Amino acid sequence: KANADARRETADARRYIKTLSDEAARTRRDADRIERELAKLTEPRPAVDSVDLAALESARDEAVRALAAESADADQAETRLKDSARAVEEAKARVIAAERRLVGTEREVVERVSRAEKLGPARLAAQEAVLLATKEGEEARVRRTEADARLVEAQGRRKSLLEQSLGLAEEAKAARADANTVRGAIHQAELVRTRADHRRAAALERLFEEYGVGEVQAMELGEVHEPSPEAGPTATRLRRDLKAMGVVNLGAIDAFERVDARLNELEGQREDVLGGLQEVEKAISELDRLVRDRFFDAFAKVQEAFTVTFQELFGGGEGRLSLTEPDKALDTGVEIEVALPGKRRQPLNLLSGGERSLCATAFLFSLLKVKPSPLVVLDEVDAPLDGRNVERFAAALDKLTDKTQFIVITHNPTTIESANVWLGVTMQEPGVSTLVPARPTAPAVS
Repeated sequence: KANADARRETADARRYIKTLSDEAARTRRDADRIERELAKLTEPRPAVDSVDLAALESARDEAVRALAAESADADQAETRLKDSARAVEEAKARVIAAERRLVGTEREVVERVSRAEKLGPARLAAQEAVLLATKEGEEARVRRTEADARLVEAQGRRKSLLEQSLGLAEEAKAARADANTVRGAIHQAELVRTRADHRRAAALERLFEEYGVGEVQAMELGEVHEPSPEAGPTATRLRRDLKAMGVVNLGAIDAFERVDARLNELEGQREDVLGGLQEVEKAISELDRLVRDRFFDAFAKVQEAFTVTFQELFGGGEGRLSLTEPDKALDTGVEIEVALPGKRRQPLNLLSGGERSLCATAFLFSLLKVKPSPLVVLDEVDAPLDGRNVERFAAALDKLTDKTQFIVITHNPTTIESANVWLGVTMQEPGVSTLVPARPTAPAVS
């Protein structure tokens, strides 16, 4: 089909080229004719003696008009000639393209013929495969026919089995109904038996309560004797007396022995606890006596040391310690009574800040004299003190340095000068403290 189309396009292109060639030839002939006429018009005329000017002008105008018409025809012919030439070129290009497609189509036809020749064995194999598939299809149709027959047979068997299943279901339903009937009869029989058992149990209980015999003993009695008329009230009274006595607890003796042993054990533990309590109370009393004695002894020493220290710090005056509750040594408080030099005795709350601080320092130093501590830290104790009191404070502090090491935080130059070692703390940057150790060049002044 592609080869026929290519041949058809080639024939059409050749016919179109022939048409264009004919038209080009006609155009060339028209152009030659126009050129001849133009040459004829431009030829020189012989001179004449007498000229008809009007006739010449009329002939000239006609010639000009004819020349203009011929020029227009020539231009149109030249335009048609150029279009024809361009159409011829396009037709040649189409012819060349059609020839190329024709060559390609012929080559493709050759290749197809070659492939067809090569596909001959494959075609034979395909035909054999088709024959084999046809044979297998026939065999499959035969097997399908057989399978359909077996299916019909299976459906028949299934139908018969369904009928048998329906019959068995009806039989099972009837059997369940019979079983329900039997269960109902069994339930009724069990109810009757239960009622009979209750009556038998009630009779045995009455037999035991009224006559004090069991079933076996009653069966062994054999003949039944009628009781006398007095037997009923007597039996009733005796049963009432037995019930009033209650049930005899045969394990009461063993329980009593266990409880008695436990009671003896608890009494022994109680005696031990009471004895331990007495010993503890005795030890507490002894400890209270020792604490009281030691407290009063230490208080007397502290009172004596406070009197001396107070006079050292204040340069005179009188200081005394007293107990708020002397009879209760373990619960009592301590009061400080002072009389400053040149003043009457007055309580601490009426003193100035520096005087109260100096009194507290005197009490602290009196405690250190009685019971020295290896290390004491004083934080700006001398801040409220004036010059002379600071000197007395430094002198009293120096007397205690033999047994106690003091770390004093102070801004007072007098206290700093009396120290053996100086440690300066500065803050060059916010939040960063710097420790600057220093030692005085001169010996400490007491």
